Formats: sequence, structure tokens, C-alpha cells
Amino acid sequence: MNKQSYNDKINLLAEKLTGSAAIVIGAASGMSASAGFRHYYERDKTFLEYFGDFEKKYGYHNTFDRFYSRVCNEPNTMLARN
Repeated sequence: MNKQSYNDKINLLAEKLTGSAAIVIGAASGMSASAGFRHYYERDKTFLEYFGDFEKKYGYHNTFDRFYSRVCNEPNTMLARN
């Protein structure tokens, strides 16, 4: 792609964004992973730091494990650290 074509596309995008009332962004796990958040599907340092108590109590090894498990009636939201 030549520079002019690229600039034309950027200008068109800027024009569309400026004229929009709202912008909807669809993002999957790749976007969060590129920002360094891998604890959703990996048992990494961040998961252990913030959700280690979940692992000890429930046996989850990443946050997706909790997303796809049966929801119990026990309040457990305070097990996540901030």
C-alpha cells in the first residue's frame, strides 16, 4: 500500500468517526492478550496474584474455568483481589 492510499484510508476513517453518534468495538481475547491480560485462559502470575484464592477454594486454573462452571449460591466475589 502506498503512502497516499494509506493516508486516504486514515482520512476516511477519521471522517467516519467524527460523524458518528456512537462507536461499537467488538473485541475478543486477542485484544486483552495483546495488552498483557492472559489470566483469562492461562494460569499466570496475574491470575495467581488476583485470583489465587479461587484456585485454592474451587480448583479453577484461569478465570474462564469459572465462567464455564455451574454457579453456586455461595457469595465468592470477594475472593478476587484488587
